[in-house]
Amino acid sequence: MIKMRTNYINNRETNTVNITEVAPQNNNSRSNSKNEPTKTANSDTINISDSSKNLTIAQRAKKVIDDTLSEFKDVDCSPYYDMTGPIADMMVLMDINGIHPIPKDILSSSNENKNPGDFIQYADNLKALAEKNLDKVPPKFLDFCDKLKENFIANGF
Repeated sequence: MIKMRTNYINNRETNTVNITEVAPQNNNSRSNSKNEPTKTANSDTINISDSSKNLTIAQRAKKVIDDTLSEFKDVDCSPYYDMTGPIADMMVLMDINGIHPIPKDILSSSNENKNPGDFIQYADNLKALAEKNLDKVPPKFLDFCDKLKENFIANGF
C-alpha cells in the first residue's frame, strides 16, 4: 500500500492506492524491438559557433585583465580608485586617435571601419599612449601595461 497525503489550508486528506490494482503500462509502439539490433552513434565532435568561441576568448581575456588588476590593487592610483580609471582614459584617447581600443576577438568590437588589433597590441597601445600622457596616469601604470602584456602572452593570446 502506498499512502499519499495532501495538505491544504484547513483540510487534510489521506489517499491510499493499492499497488496491485495499478495496471502496468506497456509500450506497444516498438513491439519488435527485441528482434532489432540497437544502433548507437558515438561522436567526440563538439561544434562551437564563432560567437561562442569569441565569448570564451572574451572571458579568458577578462580573467587575464582581472588578475592583472588584482596584482596592482594596492598600488597608489590617485586620483583613481584603481587602474581601471587610467585604462578608461587611455581607451578614450585610443578612440580619439583612431586606434581601435577593443581587441578584435571581443564581441563588443562592432565598429568594422576601424582597424582592430589583438590583445598584445592592446597592451602595447595602452603603454604607448600612457608614455605620451604621463600626466594622466599613475606612476606604476607603465608597469601595469608590461605585466598585462606578459599575462596575455602567458595565457596564449
